[in-house]
Amino acid sequence: MKFPPVKEQLDLLLRGVEETILVEDLERKLERSEKSGEPLIVKEGFDPTAPDLHLGHTVTIRKLRQFQQLGHQVVFLIGDFTGRVGDPSGRSKTRPLMTEEEIKRNAQTYKEQVFKILDPKETQVRFNSEWHGALSPYDFLHLTSHYTVARMLERDDFDKRFKSGQPIAILEFLYPLLQAYDSVALRADVELGGTDQKYYIGIHEPPQEIYGKTLSIPDELIVPYFVLATDVPQSEIAQIAEDLKLGRTNPRDPKRRLARELVALYHSREAAEQAEAAFERLFAKKEVPDDVKDFAITTSEAQPLAQVMVASGLCRSNSEARRLIEGGGVHLDGEKVSDPMLRILVDKPLLLKVGKRFFVRLVPLA
Repeated sequence: MKFPPVKEQLDLLLRGVEETILVEDLERKLERSEKSGEPLIVKEGFDPTAPDLHLGHTVTIRKLRQFQQLGHQVVFLIGDFTGRVGDPSGRSKTRPLMTEEEIKRNAQTYKEQVFKILDPKETQVRFNSEWHGALSPYDFLHLTSHYTVARMLERDDFDKRFKSGQPIAILEFLYPLLQAYDSVALRADVELGGTDQKYYIGIHEPPQEIYGKTLSIPDELIVPYFVLATDVPQSEIAQIAEDLKLGRTNPRDPKRRLARELVALYHSREAAEQAEAAFERLFAKKEVPDDVKDFAITTSEAQPLAQVMVASGLCRSNSEARRLIEGGGVHLDGEKVSDPMLRILVDKPLLLKVGKRFFVRLVPLA
């Protein structure tokens, strides 16, 4: 197989990358691949700890796609085995273990979402239970003999927890070893990883959600989002960065373009235009969106508004609902609600608004 020149590949692959260990190694592997005509095996692992991938995940998935476009073999690894262990991933405490049913359900949604970016025909989807599940106790103990406790404690998250006296389960302590063995089992030439928790926009979310959330990012993240999460040419991004730095543009304008680009990537250009138009109606003209969902109240008795907000999907918990009410972010039929303990009787349709973008129409059950 013929690959693009190594320098051309490096220019693309190193775009937006925070750290490469080591650039020289990657260059050498690309040169070897070019001479042999054999693609590199490029792997990234994802533990199915949540049902949805968010924009942060796409940073490295898009990098996988670039490797794919250059002709290399991409392996999307689902950590169904390690998902039961509890990857600390910078957390300050042990993560709860998952059930097999949760893992299977989340893994299926991962497979559905990742092909919004990767070419399904050119992607290997693997599960690390294939090899970890086949290791005998003797095999695993032999594997652990190659590493020391001191080496494991080099991880910043473990080191901080150890020094602060917080517990570290032996099970999760072994996680990095299991993760490293994934690359060995797959004979991977390149492994990707990312600081993806900084980007909470879900790629499976509706166009208006992606659009609205993008406009809420801090101004200083506009350029990094363009670099890491879009296909906008680097020359155009450099111009956006310069215009922002010199005050030649209002940050609102590149944010809107960023929002359109992201919606188009995971939905369509038409959806991006519709999301922007809906935003204009909702904010610029202070109108209520056309697609407000109805939520039927099944009782004739007054209910706590906080509970209604949770039940209708506008909040995750009663405490969150009360905080939003106390912060002045909740309106009922256009009137601001200030009492977190308010009870409401839904004997006629009522428009409930939470924040700037979330609406539901409360209706009495017929």
